[in-house]
Amino acid sequence: MLQYANEGIEVVIGENTNKNRKITSKFFSWVFYSLFNLVGDVKLPSGGADFFLITKRPIEFLLKNKEYNTNVFMLLLWAEFKSTTLECENIARTTERSKWTFTKRLRLVMDSFFGFSMAPLRFITIAGIFFSTTSFLFLAYTVWNYFFLGTPVPGIPTV
Repeated sequence: MLQYANEGIEVVIGENTNKNRKITSKFFSWVFYSLFNLVGDVKLPSGGADFFLITKRPIEFLLKNKEYNTNVFMLLLWAEFKSTTLECENIARTTERSKWTFTKRLRLVMDSFFGFSMAPLRFITIAGIFFSTTSFLFLAYTVWNYFFLGTPVPGIPTV
């Protein structure tokens, strides 16, 4: 990694080639990376990234842009620093368990989608337009039935 950094690469991404993880963890990882690469504004390495080395300019960028609740890795890729991926073999933990609980991972996924993808905003906008249009059509239907057909409309529309 240091060799790449000495050659001018600003972000060296360590991609784990030997993933000694549970099948559920592998599956959720695959789903996240696949979905995010479809809708995200940042393109992630296909196998994901377990760790990375950054040089001075990316560090200054992170210190200047005080982001909270964000995926730092995606923030570095979004800024388009000169980067490369280095395949690394996973070494199994011998002392402690990972502190990355399911809740922390879920929070990171949500922060990543909301921070680096327009898909949630587009989905919410389309849903809002759909529900507003449906409500307006129901209002028009109710008014038409009441005033023009003389049909009393029981329930919420009378309120």
